[in-house]
Amino acid sequence: MTNQIQNSFYKNGYCLLKKFYPKSRITSVKKKIFDILNDKNNYLPIKNISRYGAKSKLLRRSNGKLKINLSENQVSNGLNYIAKKTNSISIKEPLIKIEELNKFIFDQKMVSMAKKILGSKNIKLGYIKLGVFFNNKLPKNCINFFHTDDDHKTINENKNVCKFSIPITEPLNNLSEFGIIPIRKDLLNFYKQYFTTDYLEDEFKKNIIYPKVSLGDVILFDPNNFFHVANKPRSSIRVVLYVEFLGPKNKILFQNVKISKSVYRSLSLQNKKLCSFYQKVN
Repeated sequence: MTNQIQNSFYKNGYCLLKKFYPKSRITSVKKKIFDILNDKNNYLPIKNISRYGAKSKLLRRSNGKLKINLSENQVSNGLNYIAKKTNSISIKEPLIKIEELNKFIFDQKMVSMAKKILGSKNIKLGYIKLGVFFNNKLPKNCINFFHTDDDHKTINENKNVCKFSIPITEPLNNLSEFGIIPIRKDLLNFYKQYFTTDYLEDEFKKNIIYPKVSLGDVILFDPNNFFHVANKPRSSIRVVLYVEFLGPKNKILFQNVKISKSVYRSLSLQNKKLCSFYQKVN
């Protein structure tokens, strides 16, 4: 089974891990996530997508490149208002705000899978993101376009990464908003960092895969070397936990990720090594 997963990951850029977590664990953490969504102090700065035109080239870049944020007064208007002004928000310090998330990322099954995929025991945790996505009529931006996280056409073995996408909310009709072109970027006859399906020739459109996902399933994918997309949710809101693991040669360390000292002390020695560069806070 592990060999099949490895083969799918390297050949197609992804694999769907069915029933990876118990539904009960997802449901329990979902309630806590929605509780903290009621407090604006739990949000990272929110990009004001309503201030950009659909043809703006700035939208075809990473979110961090956008300069216009919602004001504090706007954020104070609540989640329904925010959902009409932006496409997504990220939760600040998710491993601190919701300690139960640590049980996901330090789950032995997940860690062992990452080590197998990256071919080493000397892997590290990368960025942890708890994203909230909205259904609205605003222009697409960032991950709503096909893209790779590493914006170069060539494959860089020093940037090996695998990313786990864990749905916290049930996709409508079990159709994932996540899509992927299962052809490695250096084997394509084009290179364009942000594009829609309209840009693709029919042969590539037919290849796009949208996995069917239920609560408890996990999508494991290669974000650097395969073009992927996260379409807007069909329901009102989508919540996804992203957990990234870095290969042994990858020198990018996300030292801004925070973990509580009490959680860190409770980890096994191997799991402490995974996040030794994270900030430990009281």
